[in-house]
Amino acid sequence: MLCYASCLSRAVHTLTGSAITTGSYVDEETTYRSRASAIGLPEEVVELRRRVAHGGMPLLSEFRIGAALLLSYLHRQFWSSQLQQIRQLIKEEDQAITTMRRRSSIAVAAEEEAEKEVTLDDMQALLDDSSSEEESVEESEDVSATTPANDAVNGDDSSKPLHASVGGKKTVEWCGFTAVVM
Repeated sequence: MLCYASCLSRAVHTLTGSAITTGSYVDEETTYRSRASAIGLPEEVVELRRRVAHGGMPLLSEFRIGAALLLSYLHRQFWSSQLQQIRQLIKEEDQAITTMRRRSSIAVAAEEEAEKEVTLDDMQALLDDSSSEEESVEESEDVSATTPANDAVNGDDSSKPLHASVGGKKTVEWCGFTAVVM
């Protein structure tokens, strides 16, 4: 019973004393009842505190009811609003995490796309494709050329580059490379 008495007395003192320090109540001669009613503290809890401080000890059942009222008041005034704030913070954090994940997946996709750079093999394949197209065009046009086979018949070295003239442009092909000489 003394634990209940101490708990209720301290709770009323703390809750009503904090109302004075907040500047809401400048008059120090106000009673616990007026300060408690101003903050919404149940009258029964204040009455139990008065009986503990100035009179006889209340019954255990009265202390239990007073403790239940005090816990209900604390839940309603403080804990439920804190729970809502915590839930809101968790919701905002989840949204931030979702946004970060979405942004990071976009960044990863952009990095993967950036990593798909053109390699030397890709460039060589592109050159091979374009040179095969040029060869088909050259075959259809009038081409005068000296080939290594003709040079070999004439007694020349077959490792010399092939010279050709296509549409007024001179091309040189040697060791698999083709150059256009202007």
